[in-house]
Amino acid sequence: MNEFWKGALKMPNIEIHGLPQDKAHDLRLRIFFAFKNERYVGDMVVTVFRTSVNDIKGDSQPYFRLLNDSQEHTEEIIEILKQFGLDIEHLELNKFYPKTNCGCEGSCPVCRLGEVHGHKCNRCGAEFCPKCHSIANDVKSENVEQCQCENN
Repeated sequence: MNEFWKGALKMPNIEIHGLPQDKAHDLRLRIFFAFKNERYVGDMVVTVFRTSVNDIKGDSQPYFRLLNDSQEHTEEIIEILKQFGLDIEHLELNKFYPKTNCGCEGSCPVCRLGEVHGHKCNRCGAEFCPKCHSIANDVKSENVEQCQCENN
């Protein structure tokens, strides 16, 4: 995510539900075109779901679902989406956790059984330094070195 948007609109996600794949992918391109001049388009994603959405009579009822954790531009986004003629559902997210590129997330390299989230393994308790990616606490490992950063 670019630095300009830290703390602002974090990756608004526009989901498309209930359309055939070819129509949904065409609509995805049209959505990006509609938002091309908005400051946040570079952080926006459009997700196409392979879902069937029908009412009690069996009629197709496709819709958009907007998910975002900052509500700063919500009404603006909804107004732009209205031009496509689908129902719009809006969900406010509690928090958005952007992916990390540091390698300290995912399978634990120490115990190989746990998952690392927020630089800590949920199984063995190993904590990883966000700077050097080595072990930052007293957990011993043959696979990962101890952190030598001055903060530890």
